[in-house]
Amino acid sequence: MKKRNRILSVLLCAAMVAGLAGCGSKNDSEDSGEKDGKIKLTFSTSVYVEEPHQKAIDALLEAYNKKNPDVEIEVLGAGYDGYWDNITNEIQSGTASDMIQVYPENISTYQALKPFCENSTKI
Repeated sequence: MKKRNRILSVLLCAAMVAGLAGCGSKNDSEDSGEKDGKIKLTFSTSVYVEEPHQKAIDALLEAYNKKNPDVEIEVLGAGYDGYWDNITNEIQSGTASDMIQVYPENISTYQALKPFCENSTKI
């Protein structure tokens, strides 16, 4: 039951953070990860280093890639230590992944960094 809850939690987090993107704009095709007609996205997660989560995420990506062969998702897996500080810094610096794994109770915290970042880069 715990394993099922963990996997469901990871899936829920992945789905909920799709709207949480890094600061900055991606205007041309190279910046948006589109090259040779293929869209390239990045996904940051703190749980990819754990084998059960890695298997679950890989299975999800495989199923997704079968339905969406024109999209390539690179998983940037980090351990839990320092993960939250890293994504905070990435969001503020405009270098965040396209998708970021956060827990539901933390979404508003990280989403709040986005307007701060966008406002701070305006001249």
